[in-house]
Amino acid sequence: MKKGNVVFQIVFVKLLIVVSLLLGVHTTFAKEIKNDTSPKVLNPGSLYLQIKDPQDRLFFNALARPDGKDMVYHIKGKAYAYVPGDIYKSKLNHGAALFGIEGYNIRKAVQIEGTNDVIVLTREIVFYTDLKTGEILEKWTNPITGKTYPVSHIENDHVNFHYRVEDGKLKTVINNGNREIGAFPIAAPESLGDLLVYHADAFPLYNLNERYNINDSMNLKNETYTSAEFFDFLVSDKYVNQMKGNQIPKGSVPFTNSWTRVSPWTPWMGLDENEYAGNLTFHARSEVLDGFDDLPEWIKEEVKENYPLYTSSLDSIDSSPNATSWTSFYESVLKPINKTWKEWLKLYP
Repeated sequence: MKKGNVVFQIVFVKLLIVVSLLLGVHTTFAKEIKNDTSPKVLNPGSLYLQIKDPQDRLFFNALARPDGKDMVYHIKGKAYAYVPGDIYKSKLNHGAALFGIEGYNIRKAVQIEGTNDVIVLTREIVFYTDLKTGEILEKWTNPITGKTYPVSHIENDHVNFHYRVEDGKLKTVINNGNREIGAFPIAAPESLGDLLVYHADAFPLYNLNERYNINDSMNLKNETYTSAEFFDFLVSDKYVNQMKGNQIPKGSVPFTNSWTRVSPWTPWMGLDENEYAGNLTFHARSEVLDGFDDLPEWIKEEVKENYPLYTSSLDSIDSSPNATSWTSFYESVLKPINKTWKEWLKLYP
């Protein structure tokens, strides 16, 4: 990893890395477990009780349930076109809503046996939806080129994160490959009235070839994904007192979240960053649910029928880099047909 990327990760932690969870902070923070891709894991409850600061304990509940069961972040919002200079005029106006998004991240925390390390194991699936009907989009017509492409939804298996309980504090662990950079304390939340706000301002940066061995730039400049993401996690301050004592909480704490992301056009939109200036701007809200069964019926039915893997979180630790929309598109669309992104475009003249 380049020095600049290491500096970015440290700065990001100091700003408070909350979850990657939610769609899309694509930087990998999960530790690569040396010589064992699936170490034995335990319920995280005993480690949770070692955390002394109630606000740190509350943050743990933003990450996952201390009882080790699945927890869900249900997310819903829209994606808009960000067009510098409004250069596409009537074809695609700056600020035009393009499609809705709705889905979830499902997660649980585990302790690595023999350590004070906690891994948050997550999968996430998010559907692009029709703005008028709310139904899942199967295809989408690009207003700039007039071409129609099949929609590839967000299927990220996995997105994992690494934490440690040390001297009674919950810390975020950052690694450079197999070398640990350090474990950093969680920053205190801000108080707004009777709310506590944990926040993170992130600027993900990764090279497809260097991190994922994908020798295809797809629609990205310099084979490199660059974006900006802004998270606010809100919870009533009354829950701080509930974090005290020697009891492991049952169920989830009702965190809510606001998320904004500015990113490249998704690969299935058929727009090359080198040719078509602009970005997607996502703005969405999410809420914590106890588990998969609490999701809207249409999501549960769709996932059970077509994406059963996402009915639960992972059962073991996968030390490979976290999945992203681009790696998912490569694995599910390009790799099976042995095509590059530019060759795939030619299938839809």
